[in-house]
Amino acid sequence: MHESICPAVGLSVATIFCCFLAGQQLDIDSQIQQHFLAAENAKRSDNLDIAAREYQAIIDLRPDFAEIHMNLGLVLHAQNKFDQSAIALGKSLKLKPGVFAAMLFQGINYCKLGRPTQAVPLLSKAAAEQPANKQARFWLASALSDSGRAVEAVIELEKASASLRDDVDIMQLLGEAYQKASREESEQAKDMAPASVERRLLLAEGFLAQQEFMASEIYYRKLLEASSPPTGAHLGLGTNLLRQGKIEEALQQFEAELLIDPYSVETYCGLAEGYILEGKLAKAVESLHSALKIRPDQAFTSLETADALGEYMPDSLRIRYQSALDEWSKPGAGSDPAVTLGLALAYARVGRAEEGRRQLQSMPSPSPVPVPEPTSRAESLDCVRKRQYEAAIGGLRRQLKALPQDVEARFALARSYLETRQPDQAARELRRLLEVNPKHVSAHLWLAKSYRDLSLATFERIIVLQPDSYRAHQLLAEAYEAKDQDDKAIAEYRAALVARSTLPGLHLAIGRVDLKNLRLDEAALEFQKEL
Repeated sequence: MHESICPAVGLSVATIFCCFLAGQQLDIDSQIQQHFLAAENAKRSDNLDIAAREYQAIIDLRPDFAEIHMNLGLVLHAQNKFDQSAIALGKSLKLKPGVFAAMLFQGINYCKLGRPTQAVPLLSKAAAEQPANKQARFWLASALSDSGRAVEAVIELEKASASLRDDVDIMQLLGEAYQKASREESEQAKDMAPASVERRLLLAEGFLAQQEFMASEIYYRKLLEASSPPTGAHLGLGTNLLRQGKIEEALQQFEAELLIDPYSVETYCGLAEGYILEGKLAKAVESLHSALKIRPDQAFTSLETADALGEYMPDSLRIRYQSALDEWSKPGAGSDPAVTLGLALAYARVGRAEEGRRQLQSMPSPSPVPVPEPTSRAESLDCVRKRQYEAAIGGLRRQLKALPQDVEARFALARSYLETRQPDQAARELRRLLEVNPKHVSAHLWLAKSYRDLSLATFERIIVLQPDSYRAHQLLAEAYEAKDQDDKAIAEYRAALVARSTLPGLHLAIGRVDLKNLRLDEAALEFQKEL
């Protein structure tokens, strides 16, 4: 029976069915167009709920429409519905991989949802496709930083900062990335060699900065038990003892440091302070002359960061600073730069920091005496030892051009850059060194120092660009605190309070710095304000 059906009838049924489908498709396309226009109109009117509903209606009609999945994802993202946006953009990228907007905003979604590791590949592709796009560079760096890859974030942001100069958003993220990278480098050094000399010296310095004198003294004395004590150990112990009022032994430690490192500016400054506390002002001036002769800018910096004494110093010694002020402030004292440095130190120690700063500002800008550029590797390294860093830089760069794998020369070059306040160049050289020798503990520690200095410089620049930014003041305060410049840290925390008085945590931070310096009454007052 079935075989007897007329073929013409079958043909006409097929034709009718095709026409029906065509008509249906025209109807669907018409509906899609209507929904699309409604969505676009809703977006222009900021009616994002309606726009999302209209895009979803299109998807219900055509589930494989990649661009509409993307549009829906972007609308949901604009509504801060990052989880729903991630689903929509995920479908769009599955249907049509590699679309810039979908990759960018999916990467941002993952960052917002606390999934930075998933964000990195998408944002890397987006940034590679449009390297001038600020959003792509910013969020890629953010994802790298939050994924525990702060050094990579730093490199990415340094590139972005070169093309987007003085962009405050990029700079703020860069400053924070420098801080994270500094901590990462310190942690790497700790994990690599927890008992290394460099690591123990760093711990001793850290305890000294926190005024944990007993712990600091134990670490320094342990270091000095070695047959060849490291440079800086006698200096650190001498500084520790000086803060405790043990003047005679402190002076002995400073003299021992000079036998190891006769060009240590910090040691001569320590000697000068010891002599002030012994009442030997002529010897103090002589020591400061020695510091100025070696490197005036380092002598200036060493005393510029001096702060007020804590309550640990007995009054019998505290009065010696006042005696020095009385003597050196007499009209006949003259304009000896060493005396000016001594006055700045004494003012800082008695809590008159502003007057100390005025003394330093009255001095001509300090600069080292120029010396001829060395002609050999040995001479270049000797220039570093003698703190003739500018000359050393030229000689070491020439040496490394011929022998780029010379680790000792590259480390010396990085140190020279850092000591001449070029932390960006120092970081660049240290990263190159670590490519050759990833387990160079000192390189990791000096890279951490470089990143700390870079974070400070970055936040200081933001303050210039946006002086009323409470966040910039807060970050700058944290950077000063990390470098133990506590008076500057407190000043910046207070500037943040002026900009935003209700911001939580600022009084707590000021109290923490006061407590560190044993200013107990002031600390208690700040903690009470925080409550």
